[in-house]
Amino acid sequence: MNGILTALLLTLIAGSATGIGGALVLFRKKLSSNFLAGALGLSAGVMLFISLAELYPEAQAEVMSIAPDSHGKTFVLIAFFVGMGIITLIDFLIPEYEISERAEKELPDKEQMILVYCRSGRRSKFASQALADLGYTNVKEFGGIIDWQYEIVK
Repeated sequence: MNGILTALLLTLIAGSATGIGGALVLFRKKLSSNFLAGALGLSAGVMLFISLAELYPEAQAEVMSIAPDSHGKTFVLIAFFVGMGIITLIDFLIPEYEISERAEKELPDKEQMILVYCRSGRRSKFASQALADLGYTNVKEFGGIIDWQYEIVK
C-alpha cells in the first residue's frame, strides 16, 4: 500500500507542476522565448526530480543484487546524473530553431534571394525548408561549409 501512495503522491506533484506552468502561461500577456524556456526548465526539473525519486530505490536494489559489494547508491546517482548530462549535451548540440518566429521581421521581402548554409548541411536544409514553408520564393540552400569546394575567407 505504501508504494501505491508514493506513486500517487509523485504523480500528483508532477501534475501540479504541469498545471502551475500552464496557469503561468495563461496569465502572461506576451510570451517570450525566455519565459517559455524558463517555464519548461522548471517543469523539466520537477520531472527529473520525480524520476530520480521513483527510479532510485529500484535501480539501487538491482545494482546491489548484481554486485552486493559495490557502492550501489553512488553508482546509481552517478549514472542518473551522467544521463542528465548526456541529455543536456544533446539539447545543446541540437539547437532550437527560431526561423519561423524571426523570418517575417528580419526578412520582409519574400522574393529576395536568401543564401542558406551551415557547418554540415543539416540545419541549412531545415532552415531552407522552413523559409519555403513561410512563402519565401528565392531560397538557395548551399548545404554544409565543410563540403564547400572553393576558397573560404575566414
